[in-house]
Amino acid sequence: MREVLTLLLDELDRDSDLGQRMRAARLSYRYVFPDLELALNVISSEEDSHNLRWSFSEQAEWEPTLTMEMSSEVGNAYLQGRENLAIAMARGRIHCSGDARAAIRLLPINRQVGECYREVLGRHHQHLLMA
Repeated sequence: MREVLTLLLDELDRDSDLGQRMRAARLSYRYVFPDLELALNVISSEEDSHNLRWSFSEQAEWEPTLTMEMSSEVGNAYLQGRENLAIAMARGRIHCSGDARAAIRLLPINRQVGECYREVLGRHHQHLLMA
């Protein structure tokens, strides 16, 4: 999962359109995958050469505005756009804490992130693609 997420973030950081949209949204969020004992922290970059910064450490240098906790299976489906955030939250598959407005700012770009994630999986990890 860490390898796949790194490939995705590298792609998003280099993508001039999507990366800049994510940067403009001023996001800082944390994904937690308890089944893998993995956490990913992401923030909009203030550097001119990057759109995003990320860390897989338990404690990032910044405080995330939004934390989303889910299994890696749900995370894979969510990142592919196959798991609706609101429904997953209502069914207890994704637990969110922090600023709800941050989740709302993620929604307009989720579809494009999902497309990028599926492209990354198609190139590097086809066995994780969902129909």
